[in-house]
Parts: sequence; C-alpha cells; structure tokens
Amino acid sequence: MCSLPVFVGLDYHDASVRVCVLDTDGRELANADRCNDWKAIAEFADRFGRPVRAAIESCCGAADLAEELVSCAGWSVDLAHPGYVQRMKQNPDKTDYQDAQLVADLDGSVICHGCGWRPTTSGSCVTWFVTACS
Repeated sequence: MCSLPVFVGLDYHDASVRVCVLDTDGRELANADRCNDWKAIAEFADRFGRPVRAAIESCCGAADLAEELVSCAGWSVDLAHPGYVQRMKQNPDKTDYQDAQLVADLDGSVICHGCGWRPTTSGSCVTWFVTACS
C-alpha cells in the first residue's frame, strides 16, 4: 500500500459501488466499479494511497457501507449533503463515473456535518439512521 494521502468518492448502488480515487491535487488516480463490499472497496482504494477522507452519497443503504468502512477499514467517511446529491441526480448527463468523481472532490461546504449517525442494534444487524441536516 502506498502511504500518499488520497480522497475517495463513492457512488452507491445496491449491487455495486463506483469508487473514484483522487490525489491531493484533485487528479484522478482511479475510477471503477467494485462490488458492494467494504473489503473490496478498501483494497481497491488502498492500492493508490492512504484514504484520508471518503465521501458517499446520502441515500438508502449508503450509511451501512459507510459504517463498515469506518469500523472495519478505519476510514473517515462523510455523507454528501442530501441537497447536493439531489441536484447531482437531476443532471441530464449524469453517469456513475462523474458522480463518484464529484463526490470524491467535495469540499466542506457540501459535506453533511450536521448529520448525526447513531448505531442501533437489532438482533445481529446494525442499522444506521441519519438525522435531518440542520
């Protein structure tokens, strides 16, 4: 694994996740589909550097993946602000490739810092709830 810092954008889907890796200058190092599995995603991103920040669309299922990347891979993962994600989805030229790149390149103004994540245990499953952004 390379020790250079990288930023990771995740375009979430139930079966797969588009993973974009950018260097600190915003240059794209990789952008590819991976199965919806934290380990496959972490192994892919780790080939290009040390993820210092990852961002993921705030949508159904994304919080579960984010929690796995935090707890199992030791990543720092932020949710993209729901308003930003909604505008991305309305783009007529929308592609998973572009979405992952946009999410990887997010700055603090479109990260959902006001969102609260709280884990709750239900049997053997862990469910994450995202509270409304202030």
